[in-house]
Parts: sequence; structure tokens; C-alpha cells
Amino acid sequence: MAKSQIPLLIVEENRLSFTAVERLHRREGWTGSELLYLYGAAGDGKSTLVRHFDHLEKKLRPKQRVVQVTAAEFSAEFTEAATIERIDDFQAKYHELDLLICEDVGAIDTRPEPQKQLILAMDAVLQRGGRVFLTANRSPGSLAGFSSRFVNRCQGGLTVGIKPLAQSSRVKMITHLASCQQILIPQEQVEKLAVSIKGSVRDLFGTVNQLDAIARLQQRRIDAALCGQFLKGDIEVPAPEIKVITRIVSQEFGVNIGEIRSSARDKKLVLARQCAMYLAREVAGKPLREIARYFGGRNHSTVIHSCRRFEERLSDDAALGKELKTILHRLGLPADSVLISC
Repeated sequence: MAKSQIPLLIVEENRLSFTAVERLHRREGWTGSELLYLYGAAGDGKSTLVRHFDHLEKKLRPKQRVVQVTAAEFSAEFTEAATIERIDDFQAKYHELDLLICEDVGAIDTRPEPQKQLILAMDAVLQRGGRVFLTANRSPGSLAGFSSRFVNRCQGGLTVGIKPLAQSSRVKMITHLASCQQILIPQEQVEKLAVSIKGSVRDLFGTVNQLDAIARLQQRRIDAALCGQFLKGDIEVPAPEIKVITRIVSQEFGVNIGEIRSSARDKKLVLARQCAMYLAREVAGKPLREIARYFGGRNHSTVIHSCRRFEERLSDDAALGKELKTILHRLGLPADSVLISC
């Protein structure tokens, strides 16, 4: 199931942020800079709202100039441009946009220059009548190590926070996530889970997937006995199957399963394929030949090479490490299931 097939669920805690995103898309009701700063705890749904916004934009304004980037990627790109003395090209890329989307701004390099470059990019886009969409885990004033200039720029736009889910909203979210994936959880058990699991949307997603994996492995229904054992920690979560890993990876990278399993060499597909192979080997413990067979009958040496390449990339790419943690969480596995050294 692709991400687009899991519809965005609007509950009380994200209603205001959803309205703000829709407003930025429609370009209605702005008295100052068209800058939206959306913040909330990790896993509370910021990325889902960004994907919703991006989907709307591509339908309505397919020809506009857009860059969507994480703050860590922005910093790394600037550092590389400075190293090879191509800052002019870097600035040209970011200053001539109609829309700049920068996620997780709290993760930007806290040295003055990367922050300065992001401010310059934001100013350039806004001055030419464009829009800026930022996300972060904290409000602008709570960001550590950021200049007052950056904070003021963010506060000059519309700042909206996503609240933690209340119990009633957790009930709705668990029901929604289970229904979208055709996982049957009785309503009474949904309500018990909502009482016990007080985390984010991502936590609830992981819980639903864990219960489904356990039920399938043990050939049981998700009933009171299973939920009770799960909540007490009496059941070990099974290693995910390759097809489940590939489904979650495809969703996170925004590609389809068939493309990952094909021989296509698109840069994004190659990285997604390497990630799926790496997790199949390191987390699921699948034999190399089984992994190779699943991914189009490749030679097992290709799997080894792919895993090594992914490990190398992971060692110095903080954004990729963060994405891998999200994938692990959605698989119902702890973030330390694999070593992420960056």
C-alpha cells in the first residue's frame, strides 16, 4: 500500500495545522510573508502534512519551481558548494524558486554560515512573491543555537503547532491506520491500546504493524488475549518479512514496490533498493540468496555490495539515518536494531 493510499486523518490536534497548510496552498488570507512554520514532536504528522501539501501543489501548479529538502541536506549541499567554490550555483538554485520546502530546520548545521544561507534563500523566495514552508520539532523561539535573525524571520510568518494526541484521537487514529491496511482490531481492543500507547501517530502506526505481524506469525486473531500479552511485553515481535520491509521502504522513499524490485537505476530507486536489502539482511536475517531472489534474481554478491554501499552512505548522512529510524519504527522495531553511526 503506497503512502497516498493511507489518507490523512484530521483530528482535533492537527486541525489547525491542516487548515494552515490548505491556506498556504490556496494562497488565501495572508497579510504578510507567505511563510508557514509548522512544528510538533517527532512522529506527530508533520511529514504527512508536507506530503499532502506537495500532492496538492503538483496537481495545481505542476510547472512552478520547487525544492523540497531537509535542513541537514541543505547544510551538506552548502558545505560541498563552499568546498568546490560553487556557492553562486548553490544560491542560484535556492534563490530563484517559487516554493521552498525545508523540513526539520532544527537539524541544520548550527554554524552561522548555513543558517545565513537559509535566511538568504527564504528572503529571496519571499521577495520574488514565492512561498516558504518550514517544519521543526520545536517552536522558533525554542530552537537552540539559532540566531535571533532566523527566529524573527520564522515568527514573521504563520507559526502553527501540532498538539500531542488525546486519548479520543488515539482511538480514531488506531482505527484509521488499521482500517487502511485491512487489519482487523476489535473496537474494545482499540480503546485499550489507546489508553496504554500514549505516543505519536508514528508510535500508533508501529503498534498496529507489530500486532499484525504477531497475529500473522502465530496465526491468531488480534483479540483481548493477544493485545494483553503485547501490552505486557510477553510477546517478542517477529522479524519482518522481506515483502513487508520493501513495502514500508517504498512508502518512505515515495516509490512503488515493483520499481524497487526491478533493475531500474534511477538514483532514488537505487538508494531505496539498497535500504530494503540492507534491512532484509541486518534486521530480518534473511539469507543472501533469498534476498537476491526477491529483488529480481540478482547475484548474492550484488546484495553484499548494495548493503556495503548503504552502510557507507549511512555513516555520513544524518538525514538518511533519520529516515532509517522512521522505517524501523514503522516496522515495529527499536531504533537501535541497526547501528546508525552518524
